[in-house]
Amino acid sequence: MKLAIIGTTGQTGSIVAQTLAKNGHTVRAIVRNQAAAEKAIAQGYEAVIAPVDDVAALTAAFTDVDGAYLMNPPAYMDADMFARAHTVHKALLQAAQAAKLPHAVALSSVGAQHATGTGNILTTHDFEQQIAQSGLNISIVRAANFLDNWASGIATAREQGILPSMFLPLDKKYPMVSSIDIGRTAAKLLMQYNGTTQFIELKSPQDCSALDAAQVLSKLLNKDIKAVEVENEAIAPFFQSIGFPSITAHAFAEMMHGFNTDHIVFTGRMQNVVGEITIEESFQRLIASDAHSSH
Repeated sequence: MKLAIIGTTGQTGSIVAQTLAKNGHTVRAIVRNQAAAEKAIAQGYEAVIAPVDDVAALTAAFTDVDGAYLMNPPAYMDADMFARAHTVHKALLQAAQAAKLPHAVALSSVGAQHATGTGNILTTHDFEQQIAQSGLNISIVRAANFLDNWASGIATAREQGILPSMFLPLDKKYPMVSSIDIGRTAAKLLMQYNGTTQFIELKSPQDCSALDAAQVLSKLLNKDIKAVEVENEAIAPFFQSIGFPSITAHAFAEMMHGFNTDHIVFTGRMQNVVGEITIEESFQRLIASDAHSSH
């Protein structure tokens, strides 16, 4: 099969592409510029330059393929990330319709069933709503919170012995998942498509608390790491202080409030899929990547 992938340089799209290629399928990487195209070609992929809001270019990218992986690259630094997401989703789906795309797998999120109170997860709610109205054959993967998101705390843990956590209380366990499992699951859905679309909720083998994360890091870094609370009131000011637009900063705060109050949860009504990557395996990869990038 020939399959078009958005985000081949990103966390999940890169894994989708690698998994498909390893299984003998042709990967068409949809990239934003010539540099990314050259990188994709060096990896053995076809490359098509198509901005994610360019319907004509996307239509060409989706033409004559057996399926596609669709996701919205987060535009956190945009003045209005929600308006941007709506535009991108509309362009992706219009292009898929014009190209008569047989099947696609779209990345969504835990909590996407809600129209309010989920912060930046509202972008995936918008995506799901537009998909439902499109009439296209699109399987949806609602992923738990990324285990990879702990990466931002690894340097702090290594240097200061603390792991700041917006997930509260510190001993509360949350469903999480590695981007590797997301990519592998999406690739499997593309490879095994039989005319029936699927709607799944995906998480890792075990739920994770901030205390669990600190304990795993303590073991892997061979250093005592203490989880510390980041109160919700501090989230938006922090993100604004490091340059994020107000709408994005407040979306992060609303999202964390949604997680911590059990508003953002899986419905339990979709097919439940459990990945293979454990917290420890995920953190081993993150630590190795952090050590590599710091040299």
